[in-house]
Amino acid sequence: MTLSHRLLAGALLTACLLPTTTWARPARPATIAATTVSAADQKLTDTAAEAGTAEVKMAKLALSRSSEPSVKEFAQEMIDAHSSINTELMTWAKGQGLNPPTRLNSEHQSVYSDLSSLSGKSFDKAYMKAQVKDHRAAVALFTKGSQSANNGDLKNLFAKHEPHIEMHLAKAERTFKSL
Repeated sequence: MTLSHRLLAGALLTACLLPTTTWARPARPATIAATTVSAADQKLTDTAAEAGTAEVKMAKLALSRSSEPSVKEFAQEMIDAHSSINTELMTWAKGQGLNPPTRLNSEHQSVYSDLSSLSGKSFDKAYMKAQVKDHRAAVALFTKGSQSANNGDLKNLFAKHEPHIEMHLAKAERTFKSL
């Protein structure tokens, strides 16, 4: 075999061994894009994240300002439960490429500011009244999310925690009435 035949055979062999994907189609991106989340699901996520953040922040305030053991107990339960829900929600959201709010909205900031100026029995009544209101809104939000979220995982997350939020509302109402 002559040198030119060997070079030609080597070139053909090399061409046959190259992956066809480099010639036939563009290479796949190294990362897979996050699933597209509907605007409605993003709004549900943002609202739940903000509400959960408010629950934890106000409950921490309650631990330092309350004079009533039942209010302090309720506040600690809210810290524990809503911290867990918030973590689960944020993990799901980050996996979808979302960045939900981690600060209070203007309404919750106003309530927080008002509560910050109170202590003792006046704090207890105002805090528990706000908790009843917030948990009514949270029950409505989690019910809506469990029924109408487009993303199955988000819908399941809302459905999983809806009964807990309903229990929080019932306990908030009982605690408020007992003050």
